[in-house]
Amino acid sequence: MKKDKMNNDIPLVSIIVATYNRSNILYYALSSLIKSIFQEWECIVVGDACTDDTENVISSLGDSRIRFVNLKENFGEQSGPNNYGCELARGKYIAFLNHDDMWFPDHLTSCISYIEKWKTIMTLQQLITKFVVPRTIN
Repeated sequence: MKKDKMNNDIPLVSIIVATYNRSNILYYALSSLIKSIFQEWECIVVGDACTDDTENVISSLGDSRIRFVNLKENFGEQSGPNNYGCELARGKYIAFLNHDDMWFPDHLTSCISYIEKWKTIMTLQQLITKFVVPRTIN
């Protein structure tokens, strides 16, 4: 990891995780991150005004690269917590890990290799090109 002017470690990747009262699932998402081959990361878990044991679950993982910030007001959707996490991010790159997803150990390694080789922005989202309104069946 690089060092900043105050000799603090600067991660290459900041991983943002928005969550709301899903500590039982969040545990598995964060565990998959800890098992990553690529280790130059920080993780910012942003609680959307969580009221469960999310903070305790994160603490139980014992990884100082994972920070928890619990918002005072509930946004009710991911953009608020994600944007807040981006404001706190220190990495050169930002990645989003949903609280109910798990990454393979080589996920970050593959992504960073691709980005740095091709000097490009990378997204792993499905592009929605058509919106279908479901029919109501009586």
